[in-house]
Amino acid sequence: MTSRNWRVLPVVASVAAVALLFTTGCAAWRIGQAADLARKSTPFQQSPADVALSLLIVGDSTGVGTGASSPEASLAGLLGRAYPRLRIDNRARDGATFADVLRQLQGAQRYDLVLVQAGGNDVIRRTCAPTSTGPPSWPASAPTVWCSCPRATWAMHRSSLHPPRGS
Repeated sequence: MTSRNWRVLPVVASVAAVALLFTTGCAAWRIGQAADLARKSTPFQQSPADVALSLLIVGDSTGVGTGASSPEASLAGLLGRAYPRLRIDNRARDGATFADVLRQLQGAQRYDLVLVQAGGNDVIRRTCAPTSTGPPSWPASAPTVWCSCPRATWAMHRSSLHPPRGS
Protein backbone atom coordinates (compact mmCIF):
# COMPACT_ATOMS: atom_id res chain seq x y z
CA MET A 1 0.00 0.00 0.00
CA THR A 2 1.11 3.53 -0.69
CA SER A 3 1.34 6.17 1.99
CA ARG A 4 -1.70 7.90 0.46
CA ASN A 5 -3.77 4.72 0.93
CA TRP A 6 -2.70 4.57 4.56
CA ARG A 7 -3.94 8.13 5.09
CA VAL A 8 -7.34 7.38 3.48
CA LEU A 9 -7.86 4.17 5.45
CA PRO A 10 -8.73 5.88 8.79
CA VAL A 11 -11.22 8.15 7.01
CA VAL A 12 -12.90 5.17 5.31
CA ALA A 13 -12.94 3.25 8.59
CA SER A 14 -14.46 6.24 10.40
CA VAL A 15 -17.17 6.64 7.76
CA ALA A 16 -17.94 2.90 7.96
CA ALA A 17 -18.11 3.07 11.77
CA VAL A 18 -20.48 6.05 11.69
CA ALA A 19 -22.68 4.27 9.11
CA LEU A 20 -22.76 1.14 11.28
CA LEU A 21 -23.66 3.11 14.41
CA PHE A 22 -26.36 5.02 12.50
CA THR A 23 -27.84 1.81 11.07
CA THR A 24 -27.80 0.12 14.47
CA GLY A 25 -29.44 3.15 16.06
CA CYS A 26 -32.13 3.22 13.36
CA ALA A 27 -32.83 -0.49 13.83
CA ALA A 28 -33.20 -0.03 17.59
CA TRP A 29 -35.51 2.95 17.02
CA ARG A 30 -37.64 0.98 14.54
CA ILE A 31 -37.93 -1.96 16.95
CA GLY A 32 -39.06 0.48 19.64
CA GLN A 33 -41.60 2.00 17.24
CA ALA A 34 -42.94 -1.47 16.34
CA ALA A 35 -43.29 -2.40 20.01
CA ASP A 36 -45.12 0.89 20.65
CA LEU A 37 -47.50 0.21 17.73
CA ALA A 38 -48.27 -3.25 19.10
CA ARG A 39 -48.95 -1.84 22.59
CA LYS A 40 -51.34 0.79 21.20
CA SER A 41 -53.16 -1.46 18.72
CA THR A 42 -56.74 -2.38 19.51
CA PRO A 43 -58.78 -4.90 17.50
CA PHE A 44 -61.84 -3.35 15.86
CA GLN A 45 -65.16 -4.70 17.20
CA GLN A 46 -68.67 -3.92 15.98
CA SER A 47 -72.04 -4.84 17.51
CA PRO A 48 -74.92 -3.21 15.61
CA ALA A 49 -78.45 -3.46 16.97
CA ASP A 50 -79.84 -4.92 13.72
CA VAL A 51 -77.29 -7.65 12.91
CA ALA A 52 -77.51 -9.18 9.43
CA LEU A 53 -74.41 -11.41 9.60
CA SER A 54 -71.68 -12.19 12.10
CA LEU A 55 -67.93 -12.26 11.41
CA LEU A 56 -65.21 -13.77 13.56
CA ILE A 57 -61.70 -12.49 12.91
CA VAL A 58 -58.81 -14.58 14.23
CA GLY A 59 -55.10 -14.29 13.68
CA ASP A 60 -52.11 -12.10 14.35
CA SER A 61 -51.29 -8.38 14.09
CA THR A 62 -52.75 -8.22 10.57
CA GLY A 63 -56.13 -9.13 12.05
CA VAL A 64 -55.67 -6.68 14.93
CA GLY A 65 -54.77 -3.89 12.51
CA THR A 66 -51.40 -3.08 14.03
CA GLY A 67 -49.89 -0.20 12.10
CA ALA A 68 -53.23 1.24 11.01
CA SER A 69 -53.81 4.85 12.09
CA SER A 70 -56.85 3.72 14.12
CA PRO A 71 -58.92 0.55 14.62
CA GLU A 72 -61.43 1.99 12.12
CA ALA A 73 -58.65 2.15 9.47
CA SER A 74 -57.82 -1.57 9.87
CA LEU A 75 -59.25 -4.24 7.58
CA ALA A 76 -61.86 -5.09 10.23
CA GLY A 77 -62.77 -1.40 10.53
CA LEU A 78 -63.09 -1.02 6.78
CA LEU A 79 -65.35 -4.09 6.66
CA GLY A 80 -67.41 -2.61 9.47
CA ARG A 81 -67.81 0.66 7.59
CA ALA A 82 -68.73 -1.13 4.34
CA TYR A 83 -71.21 -3.45 6.13
CA PRO A 84 -72.74 -1.54 9.06
CA ARG A 85 -75.07 -4.45 9.94
CA LEU A 86 -72.12 -6.88 10.26
CA ARG A 87 -71.33 -7.94 13.83
CA ILE A 88 -67.55 -8.22 14.14
CA ASP A 89 -65.93 -10.23 16.92
CA ASN A 90 -62.17 -9.70 16.56
CA ARG A 91 -60.11 -12.18 18.62
CA ALA A 92 -56.85 -11.55 16.73
CA ARG A 93 -53.78 -10.78 18.86
CA ASP A 94 -50.36 -9.34 18.09
CA GLY A 95 -47.73 -12.07 17.81
CA ALA A 96 -50.23 -14.91 17.42
CA THR A 97 -49.24 -18.14 15.67
CA PHE A 98 -51.49 -20.81 14.16
CA ALA A 99 -51.55 -22.60 17.51
CA ASP A 100 -53.00 -19.38 18.97
CA VAL A 101 -55.52 -19.20 16.10
CA LEU A 102 -56.84 -22.63 17.09
CA ARG A 103 -57.43 -21.31 20.63
CA GLN A 104 -59.06 -18.15 19.22
CA LEU A 105 -61.52 -20.35 17.29
CA GLN A 106 -62.72 -22.12 20.44
CA GLY A 107 -66.12 -21.31 21.88
CA ALA A 108 -69.75 -22.15 21.42
CA GLN A 109 -70.61 -18.99 19.45
CA ARG A 110 -71.54 -19.62 15.78
CA TYR A 111 -70.51 -17.18 13.02
CA ASP A 112 -71.63 -16.69 9.44
CA LEU A 113 -68.08 -15.83 8.35
CA VAL A 114 -64.62 -16.54 9.70
CA LEU A 115 -61.63 -14.48 8.55
CA VAL A 116 -58.23 -15.99 9.35
CA GLN A 117 -55.32 -13.56 9.06
CA ALA A 118 -52.23 -15.38 10.25
CA GLY A 119 -49.02 -17.04 9.23
CA GLY A 120 -46.35 -14.37 9.36
CA ASN A 121 -45.23 -15.20 12.89
CA ASP A 122 -45.09 -18.91 12.04
CA VAL A 123 -42.86 -18.15 9.06
CA ILE A 124 -40.58 -15.84 11.05
CA ARG A 125 -40.35 -18.26 13.99
CA ARG A 126 -40.42 -21.36 11.78
CA THR A 127 -43.16 -22.95 13.88
CA CYS A 128 -45.09 -24.66 11.07
CA ALA A 129 -45.12 -28.43 11.17
CA PRO A 130 -45.01 -30.26 7.83
CA THR A 131 -48.47 -31.72 7.42
CA SER A 132 -51.06 -32.09 4.68
CA THR A 133 -54.18 -32.68 6.74
CA GLY A 134 -53.81 -30.03 9.43
CA PRO A 135 -52.94 -30.33 13.10
CA PRO A 136 -54.67 -33.01 15.16
CA SER A 137 -56.57 -30.35 17.13
CA TRP A 138 -58.11 -28.66 14.05
CA PRO A 139 -61.92 -28.63 14.43
CA ALA A 140 -63.53 -31.57 12.66
CA SER A 141 -66.42 -29.30 11.66
CA ALA A 142 -64.17 -27.26 9.34
CA PRO A 143 -65.19 -28.34 5.80
CA THR A 144 -61.96 -27.33 4.07
CA VAL A 145 -58.53 -26.75 5.52
CA TRP A 146 -55.20 -26.30 3.82
CA CYS A 147 -51.76 -25.46 5.02
CA SER A 148 -48.79 -23.60 3.52
CA CYS A 149 -45.94 -21.68 5.16
CA PRO A 150 -42.28 -22.63 4.67
CA ARG A 151 -43.67 -26.12 4.59
CA ALA A 152 -47.10 -25.72 5.59
CA THR A 153 -50.69 -21.62 5.68
CA TRP A 154 -53.93 -22.44 7.32
CA ALA A 155 -57.21 -21.36 5.93
CA MET A 156 -60.75 -22.37 6.59
CA HIS A 157 -63.44 -22.41 3.92
CA ARG A 158 -67.16 -22.38 4.45
CA SER A 159 -69.40 -23.02 1.46
CA SER A 160 -72.50 -21.10 2.58
CA LEU A 161 -71.18 -17.52 2.63
CA HIS A 162 -73.53 -14.76 1.55
CA PRO A 163 -72.98 -10.97 1.54
CA PRO A 164 -75.14 -8.91 3.92
CA ARG A 165 -78.52 -8.02 2.46
CA GLY A 166 -79.68 -4.45 2.31
CA SER A 167 -76.35 -2.91 3.34
